Amino acid sequence: MSTKLIVAKTEQMCSVVSLQKALQKCGYRLLDDVPIISRLSEARLALKAAVDLDSRVDALQRLTSVHRECENPSLLPATLRLAGFTLTLQAGSYRVNKNVNKDSKAAGQADELQRRVLKLSNSYKEVQMDLERGILDLEEQAKQAKSEQERRALIALCQSEREADRAACQNRRAEIIEEIERLAPDLCDNITKHEVGKKVQYVLIYN
Repeated sequence: MSTKLIVAKTEQMCSVVSLQKALQKCGYRLLDDVPIISRLSEARLALKAAVDLDSRVDALQRLTSVHRECENPSLLPATLRLAGFTLTLQAGSYRVNKNVNKDSKAAGQADELQRRVLKLSNSYKEVQMDLERGILDLEEQAKQAKSEQERRALIALCQSEREADRAACQNRRAEIIEEIERLAPDLCDNITKHEVGKKVQYVLIYN
């Protein structure tokens, strides 16, 4: 039986907050419950549905509380089971790798699968690029808040979203550095590290 390998993967991902937004933006629904993503979704829906000042402040505080949970590293789910395909987290990217019968229906749908994975990847990148703009919008709302309680709740939400993203990115960066340093002795004779601005460059040296 002739087989075909289907391969598709997203760009690097680190933030579960941004992942939840990207899934929502794509209209993708998880078939398995992922508690942290469910809590983020429910908190955002509660904020959207708030009709008075008290319910809005409660919703802002609820979303802030969930964001603070996301400061804990390694919250990205190991798998994302979506309608028609399942993605597995490997080295910071969500991937699908599977062999199918070359003449099967699945083989014919390979391009569609890759398109759907790319859609999620692009949505995540867009969410990340829009992150700071969204936080600035919240800060502007805080200046125009109807009460001191609402103003404080909006400021706390801004801080929690920034911190959740920062912590997730720092954790992923630490994982990458740890992996480089673990593998380097088997790949080269020496390794040097250089800091260029906010970036860190590793140079592998071969004798």
